[in-house]
Formats: sequence, C-alpha cells, structure tokens
Amino acid sequence: MPSIFLVICWSQKRKEPTVQDVSKIAIFVCCNAGSSSCTASAQTLPSCPNQCGNLRISFPLGTKEGCYLNEDFLITCNASNAAFLGITKIEVLNISVQGQLRISIEAAYDCYNEAGNITRRARSILSVPKFPLSYRQNKFTATGCDTSTLIQGKRAHTYATGCVSYCVKHEDVINGSCTGIGCCQTSIPKGVLNFCASVVLDLADLRGVTKFPVVLDWAIGNETCSDAQKKPETCACKDRSVCHDSDNGPGYRCNCSDGYSGNPYLANGCKDIDECAIPSLNLCTHSCKNTPGNYTCYCPKGYKGDGRKDGIGCTRIKKSHIGIAIGVGIGVIVLLVASSWLYLVLKERKLIKLKEKFFRQNGGFMLKQKLCSPEGTSNATKLFTAEELKRATNNYDESTIIGKGGFEETEQLLHEQENGFGHVDGGIASVGYCSMRDHVISPLGGGR
Repeated sequence: MPSIFLVICWSQKRKEPTVQDVSKIAIFVCCNAGSSSCTASAQTLPSCPNQCGNLRISFPLGTKEGCYLNEDFLITCNASNAAFLGITKIEVLNISVQGQLRISIEAAYDCYNEAGNITRRARSILSVPKFPLSYRQNKFTATGCDTSTLIQGKRAHTYATGCVSYCVKHEDVINGSCTGIGCCQTSIPKGVLNFCASVVLDLADLRGVTKFPVVLDWAIGNETCSDAQKKPETCACKDRSVCHDSDNGPGYRCNCSDGYSGNPYLANGCKDIDECAIPSLNLCTHSCKNTPGNYTCYCPKGYKGDGRKDGIGCTRIKKSHIGIAIGVGIGVIVLLVASSWLYLVLKERKLIKLKEKFFRQNGGFMLKQKLCSPEGTSNATKLFTAEELKRATNNYDESTIIGKGGFEETEQLLHEQENGFGHVDGGIASVGYCSMRDHVISPLGGGR
C-alpha cells in the first residue's frame, strides 16, 4: 500500500525580509469547491439516526451498532453534536454516497520574526488507513515567498514530488492565482493514507486560518466488483445500481443506475428521477413524458418532429395546409350528402308525376267522378291500394288468380284498346255495371 510519510519544506532566508511584522506560514491540502457535496438525500437503515448536528448520515456509515456496514464506517457523534471518523479526532464535515468524506485537518505553518527567525511552528499529520486522500478533489498547496515543499513516499520504490513558490515582493502575487508566484500547487498521488506537512509562506491574509477541508475516498471491502457480485447475499450494491472498482485503493463502490438517484447501498434506495420536472436533466424542446429510468420527448398538437434539442426538435405544421385539408374534407362530405338528397328528391318527384300521368291516361278522373256522383256506385265499390292487393294475393301468387285454383267462375269483360289506351269510357261503364252484381269482382280502375 503506497503511503506518504514525510513532507520536507525549507525556506531561503533573506538579509532584508519583505514583511516587517510577524507573518503566518501555512501548508494545507485544499478541496475543490463543491466537489464533494452530497447530491443525494441522506438515507439510513430503519430506526437509525440520520443526522449528527448539521451532518446528515448515509449508509453504509452510521452512528451506532447495526446502523453501519462495519467498524470502518462508524461515525462518532459526541454530546456537542460534532461528528468524528470512528474513534479518531478527525472531524467529518460531509458524507457522500458517491464514495467521499469531507473532513477538517489542521494547517501546518511556520511563523518568522523580522530577523527571519522562526517563532512558531506547527505540523499537519493525518493517518486514515481505510480512507485514502482523494487525488481528484485535493491539491497540495503552499503559499509564500521563497517557499519550497517536498512530498516523499513509497510504492514499489521511493518517490518524491513537490512545488516551489517564489516572489520578491507581495505586490508580485496575483490575487486568486496560484502559478508559482507566491503560491504553488501539486497533485496528490493515488493511495495516500498517511500525511505529514510542513512548509514556509508569508501571506498575511491567511492569519487566523488554522483548519482546511480535505476530501477522503472510501470504498467497500477489498474485493473487486466481479468477485463481490459472485456473492449476491453479501454484495453491497442493491437494486437498480451498478458496481465500479475503486481507482484509489482496493474495494468497490456502488452508484445508482442512469435515471435513478438515492442510496445504492440500501434496498430500494435508488429512486426514479423525474427528468421532466427538472429542465436541466432533459433535452426536450416542448413536451416531456417521464418513464422508469428515462424520459421521452414529443411534440404538441400542431407540431412535427422528435421534440429533442439534440435532434430535429419540433416545427409548426403550416396552418394553411391544415385549413385546406379540413376544407376539402368538409366540402366532399357536403357534396356527397347534397347529391344524395337531390337524387332522392328528383326520383320522388318523377314517380309522383308518372303516377299522375297514368291516372289521367286510364280515366282515373272520370272514375273518381262516377264513384262520387249520387247515381254512382260509391256504396257498392271499394278501391284498394297496390300494397293492400299485394298482401291479399300473397304477393300476386298465381294460385290466387281469378278463374284458377277452384274459385267461382267469372265473367270476362273484354275491352278492345287502341294503342293501349282506347275506349276508356267503356271501361269506366263496365266498372259501374260490375259493381252492381254481387258475384263479380270489380276491376280497379285508373291503374296501369
């Protein structure tokens, strides 16, 4: 296991010091702003405390037995509601289920008088066997003029790294910049478990600053994901989560699958993210529909496209096309309805005129006058409609023809017709004659 066991710093004394009062000298490891903030809601096992003062606790860490994964993840919450890592004096400032802890450590410093002699000195020592310093979230930083720092450690072989800060006057230092003039930085190597720091600097604006935040990485056990997943009953990654091997020491970490957030170390700890409710989490231009672990973009009515910012988006369908389509459709329907109605009306009128024509040609008016006259045969003659005759003759069945099928013998009235319409007056007289005889079926006049 690589470790840092010594940081050596030295200062080249000047004959004429640039600061005419006691200067503060410090070395610290700084955390990138916001890098380890907890983005997921703190979640613990049932009946376990989820807070210590302002610190929110998330499993696998916990404050009492049965609430943490193992002893390495114990958080001690004292009577003052201050949280410490295990039984150490390392104060915990923040816990992230993404595998990070933010802690507070003492700054190392040297104080000089006007003659350049050291008047006060402090060293910063950190030892956390299970939690290496985050090489991504921390920077080894020194400030001051004529300041040199050296970090030494061992892996397979001894190695060393550091930085140098130099300036002639304080006015040369650029505020907010750390480029080697009054301030220098270097990265933290991977796998740093022990840390000791001491340097020289003389920036007066750091007076009173004695502690700085540091980010530690944490992981589960010493196994890789492939080994841990072979034993589902002991694997720390739960539903809707994925496993990642630690890149800063042994063990593995769990993260919620894409589209989910929460605590991947708890059963049902990863919850679906409603990307549609958070505009920054979706690429929809107009309308959004949330789905388990994902979302779908679509265009509203009157638009076409995929509705995505990284796609073709949504474009409005031209209203003129819609109006034309609707107008043509309505026009066709109206035309069909009107044509059908007009056809039926004309057909009905034609039928009425045809009936009137036949009525006149066959002497209908003369028959009507004769039947209605006082000397006529209105009391002895009855007119039947075609529908009544159809029902009475069983749809004009041949067995119902007069003179056939066993009916009484009939007298035939023969009328010679010329061109199909001759001797109408004689036919009308025959109707009157036949209607006066009780054994004769009267023919229906006026029809054809």
